[in-house]
Amino acid sequence: MTPPERTVTAGDLRRLLPPFAAAVPVAIFCVVVLALPLATAREIGLTPRQTSTWLLALYGIPGAVSLALTAAYRQPLLVAWHTAVVAFLAAAARDIPYHELLGGLVVAGLAIAALGTLGLTRRVAALVPAPVVFGVVAATVLPFVVGTFDALGEEPVVVGVALIVYLLSRQRPGGKLPPVLLALVGGIVAAALTGDVEPLPEGWSALAFEAERPVLSVRGIVSVVPVVVVLVAMQANLTAVVYLRSNEFQPPARAIDIATGLATTLGAMFGQVPVCMAALMTPLTAGPEAGER
Repeated sequence: MTPPERTVTAGDLRRLLPPFAAAVPVAIFCVVVLALPLATAREIGLTPRQTSTWLLALYGIPGAVSLALTAAYRQPLLVAWHTAVVAFLAAAARDIPYHELLGGLVVAGLAIAALGTLGLTRRVAALVPAPVVFGVVAATVLPFVVGTFDALGEEPVVVGVALIVYLLSRQRPGGKLPPVLLALVGGIVAAALTGDVEPLPEGWSALAFEAERPVLSVRGIVSVVPVVVVLVAMQANLTAVVYLRSNEFQPPARAIDIATGLATTLGAMFGQVPVCMAALMTPLTAGPEAGER
C-alpha cells in the first residue's frame, strides 16, 4: 500500500522564505564581484575563450562543491572563490607567467588538502575563540556597509528606498517576510519607477571552452603556495568553521579542507580558481535569519 501524497501547504512555502531571502544577497554579491575576474582577465591578456572557461570554473566548481558538502553533511556549507587570492594572482602575473601561477595553484591545492588530511586546521579551529572570528567577519563586512552610503549618494532613490524598507521591517521581529526580501522588492520597484531597470543584453552565444596547462616552476610555487594556503585554509576555511561551531553546527573541518584543496587543484586546469569556504557569506547562510536548520 503506497502512502498518500503529501500536499504542499502555505506553511511549507513560508518556511522557504528565510533561506530564499538569505540567498538573495549571496547571489547579488556573486554578480558584483564578477568585475574583479573580468578586470583581471583584461589586465593579464586572457583571450575571450580563456576568460569564459575561467568564469565557468570560477563559479561552477565552487557551486558543485557547495551542493556536495551541504548534501553530504546536512549543514549550510557554502563554498566560493577567494577574491583576495584572485587579486593577488592578478598582481603577481606582472612578474610571473600566467601558466606558472596556475602551477603554483595546483601545488597550493594539494597542500591545503594535505593539511585537511592531517587534521591541522581542525586543531587550530579548536583553539581560536569565537569572538576573534566575529571580529574578522565584522572587519570583512564593514567596507560593504560603508559602501551602502557611498551608493546612497549615487543612487539616492533606489538605495534609499531599499535601506528604509529594510530598517523598518527590522523593527517588526517575527514578521512573515524577511527584511532582506522586502528590501529587494522595494529596491526593484524604486528602480522601475525611476527608469533604472535595463533590458537583458542581446546576442547570446554558446560558451567557448578551453582548458589550460599549468606549468610547475620553483618561482611559481614559492610565490603562490604560502599566500594561497594561508588565505584559503586559515583565513577563509578556519573563519567559517569557527563561526559554524558558534552557531551549534559541527562542520567537517577536515573534509572542507580536502574538498576545497582538491577543487583548487582541479580549477587550476581552467584558470585561477582558489576555492574556499565563503567566510563572508557564512553568517548569512548559517545565521539565525536563514530559517530553520
